[in-house]
Amino acid sequence: MDRLASLLAAIMLALLATASPSNAQSPWQEKANSAARLHLAAAAGGQIVAGLEVRLAEGWKTYWRSAGSTGLPPVLSIVGSDNVRSIDLVFPAPERFVAFGIEALGFSENVTFPIAVERKNRAQGAKLSLAADLLVCGTVCVPERFTFDTLIPADPTFLPSVVDTPLADALARVPISAIDRDVVLSQLAAVAEGLSVTLKAFGERSTSLDGALIVAEIPDEDPLIGTLERAGGGLFTARLPATAPPAIGSSLRLTVAGESEALDLSGTVTRGVSSAEGASALPGFATIVLIAFLGGLILNAMPCVLPVLSIKLAALGRTAHLERRQQRLAFLFTAVGILAFVALLAGVLGALKALGQDVFWGMQFQAPAFVAFIFVIFALITLNLAGLFEVRMPSFVQNRLGRLGRTGDFADGFVIALIATPCSAPFLGTAISFGLAGGPRDLAIAFAALGIGFAFPYLAVALAPRAAFFLPRPGRWMLWLQRVLVLPMLAVLVWLGSVLLGQAGLAALGATLTAALLVAVAAALRSRAFAVTSAAAALAAVIFVIVGGPSTATGTAETAGQEHWQAFDRATIDGHVAHGHVVFVDVTADWCITCLYNKAAALDRDPVVAALSRNDTIAMRADWTLPDDRIADFVKSQGRYGIPLNVAFGPARPEGVLLPEILTVSSVLGAIAEAQGDTVEPIAAVKE
Repeated sequence: MDRLASLLAAIMLALLATASPSNAQSPWQEKANSAARLHLAAAAGGQIVAGLEVRLAEGWKTYWRSAGSTGLPPVLSIVGSDNVRSIDLVFPAPERFVAFGIEALGFSENVTFPIAVERKNRAQGAKLSLAADLLVCGTVCVPERFTFDTLIPADPTFLPSVVDTPLADALARVPISAIDRDVVLSQLAAVAEGLSVTLKAFGERSTSLDGALIVAEIPDEDPLIGTLERAGGGLFTARLPATAPPAIGSSLRLTVAGESEALDLSGTVTRGVSSAEGASALPGFATIVLIAFLGGLILNAMPCVLPVLSIKLAALGRTAHLERRQQRLAFLFTAVGILAFVALLAGVLGALKALGQDVFWGMQFQAPAFVAFIFVIFALITLNLAGLFEVRMPSFVQNRLGRLGRTGDFADGFVIALIATPCSAPFLGTAISFGLAGGPRDLAIAFAALGIGFAFPYLAVALAPRAAFFLPRPGRWMLWLQRVLVLPMLAVLVWLGSVLLGQAGLAALGATLTAALLVAVAAALRSRAFAVTSAAAALAAVIFVIVGGPSTATGTAETAGQEHWQAFDRATIDGHVAHGHVVFVDVTADWCITCLYNKAAALDRDPVVAALSRNDTIAMRADWTLPDDRIADFVKSQGRYGIPLNVAFGPARPEGVLLPEILTVSSVLGAIAEAQGDTVEPIAAVKE
């Protein structure tokens, strides 16, 4: 009897080669509040796709794969099938509804579930025996079972194409990899209220996610549900409420269901700050004030402030011959100069932000005209230290400050703060990010504390009566010091000149040198100095605009000279990580002094070069010497508003390991190792 049954099955399968397309759709099976039928279709490459089409009565729903506490997802069985190895149920993006007072995810009215069918032997036909168990809910929930027996021909061309069946619409609603739609996950952070999510959309996708449903699936727990809202600059944010936030370090799967498309993402939960904590004025602002103060204070001792060391020492030498009270007053006005510049910078950045512009620490050095201006200023300071002439401030400033006799000290402080803006230091990035990411009050608090911290050494000398006794006595050493300080200032001019050369070319550098020479001659003549200086400065501006237009090619020579570095490409990072690679990103610029220090101290050291040159590691360098929206978006997506920025992405940390502003060999190697983690299988992205 068994032999007879096997023979009949074999004959049936052999006849499948002549099956007609009309047999690829089963009749409806009717239940009290639902109905279902099965479709068969052929996809590219001979893939067989079945489709379970479910029709629901008005007010009735069935559930998605992450059903939550009120429902159950569909369960399929293929017991009794012949020549079928496996099936894979694929879920379209869900709808959001309330069932029994609890928010849930599922489908109403009509839904088709695509099912990929894998045959054991693709050269033969098959019999698919499918049992589908669904929970259908209205005022009550009713379990329903639908069973189908259908024949699959050996030749898929006898089946209709997917595009000619209801499967086409269902597959269009199946989430695809977000990176294929130029969308990346910027933040996935646990907060007291639940989960904070930030997505970054590029290009034409930057307007397609507003109001989209977003779901975070947590293993063995109810899904978290929220709505994306546009935050500007291609960013979309959502808060997904939860009774308890997800565990730090847990991996979550995210689904975005918009009107026109659905996206699939994944990420690892990091620690965030809740809105309740942010709204608490005293603890939040007290912490930021302390962080900003420490960042400004430490900035005085960072290697990146080498360009202003000469100005500091020269100012110290000038005060040596003064009486103690005047010495203290000189330091006070240097501090006032620092605070004045920081206040001016905060005001300018706040105004730009109010106008909708992205703002970053040190962004003024991306403008070749600004670099040229700083070059001229430092050329004058260098010539002043060499004894050629004395730099004078405009008369209206001297009249205001000259009553106290400390215009030069105020100028020292202003220039010290000005030239320190391309620098970074521990705590500084956190303070700046808080100020630039928040409102006007946040900006004012962060920058005020930063300025006080930067000016604190000068304020301490000015306000502490006994501090003046530690200042050096006057003598011939002052003249020698002033001449010796010409050497580091020349090094600063070489650095500024190289930045300008890379940004705007040789013609712009020549124009700037000419301008500096004209201004120096005008100052040295001392006759009608202000008029001649103004004319020379205007002439320099004209020469720069006409001859030295910004160049579009910059920053390529260094990367090209180091084979392990590739050009930055944000769109490829997720793909590299999906294949088990580590991607190390270095955002740098010619004008970023801290970046230059990091290269010498860590990135160009042999152990780091060896790690970045491995086959499973991709080293990307983003040159931000000139403005670049792609790099700006990436910097902002990491919660930073300045550089240096170094991030290691990898299978164990796909959201990235953010490194501190000051790098060491051990910190870089540690971040790469953390991003790599244990050996993992590459993530298989399902695409249609």
